[in-house]
Amino acid sequence: MAAPVVAASAGQAIIQSFSPTVRDKAGATVPFVIDGRWGSTTQGAFNNLPLAQRMKVEAVVISAGSTVKELSDAWNRSKWTGNANVAQTVGREVPVSDVSAELVKALRNAGVTDAQTLAVLASPKLLELETGIRAGRVNPLATNPKTSASGPFQYLIDTWNAYAPMVKGARKFKTIPLYQAATRAAEAGSPGDWRVATALHAAALVDTLNQLRNARLPVSVGTMYTIHNQGWPVGSKYLKGSLPFHKLTNLAGQSEDAKVLIRSAGTRIA
Repeated sequence: MAAPVVAASAGQAIIQSFSPTVRDKAGATVPFVIDGRWGSTTQGAFNNLPLAQRMKVEAVVISAGSTVKELSDAWNRSKWTGNANVAQTVGREVPVSDVSAELVKALRNAGVTDAQTLAVLASPKLLELETGIRAGRVNPLATNPKTSASGPFQYLIDTWNAYAPMVKGARKFKTIPLYQAATRAAEAGSPGDWRVATALHAAALVDTLNQLRNARLPVSVGTMYTIHNQGWPVGSKYLKGSLPFHKLTNLAGQSEDAKVLIRSAGTRIA
C-alpha cells in the first residue's frame, strides 16, 4: 500500500505549491491542504484559484488516481467524521487490468478452469457493469451514501457478510457505518482491500455459476449479470420466462447497457 500513499503525498505537495496559503473568514493565513485533508477551506481555495491553476490542480489529482469532484464528494459524505482524507482517496484507484488479472487468479483458485467459463465470468463487459470503472481504473474505496454498497464491486453488507467466511482474510461487519468506514480507510479484510474484495467477488460468481447450472439455465454474461442484479428468486423466474421484463425490480438506476443486456438474456432463453 506504500505506492498509493506516496502518490497521494506527491499530489498534495504539488497542490500546495500552487496555492500554499489562503485566508480564512477571519483573514488568518492557513494552509491550502491541512494535514492532508480536503475540507471546506481547501474546496474554497480551489474554487478561488484562477482557471489555469484549477486545471493544473485537477490534472495533478487525476494523475494520482482521483478527481477534485471525487474529493469534494468524499468530503461531503464524511462531514460527520471530519474532512476527506486525501491520502485515503487520491492515488488509491486500481487499474482495471490489475483487477481483471486478480479476478482470473481467484476464479482459477476457486476451481474454474475451462477457458469458456472463465471467459464469461471474467469478461470485460461483466467487470465493467459490476465495478465503477472510470478511465480504466476502479475505485476500491467507493461507498454509496444511500445504501450499504461498498468497495470495487459495491457489495451490500449482508451479501459481503454471507460470502466473507468463504474468503481468506475477509472480515464480517456488524453495522453499515463500520463497514463503510473500513472501506474508505482501505482496512485489511474490508471491501476497500481490493484483492480480498476481488476474491470475494470470485466466490459470488462461482456461486451464481453453480445456481445457473443446477437450474439448467445457460451461463452467459447476460444471465450472470441478471442474477447478480436481480437476485436469484426474481432473476431465475425472469430467465425461465415466468416473469416479464417490466416486472423486474432494481431497473430504475441501471444504465441502458445493463438494461439491454438483461433484456437480451431473457429474450435469448425464450
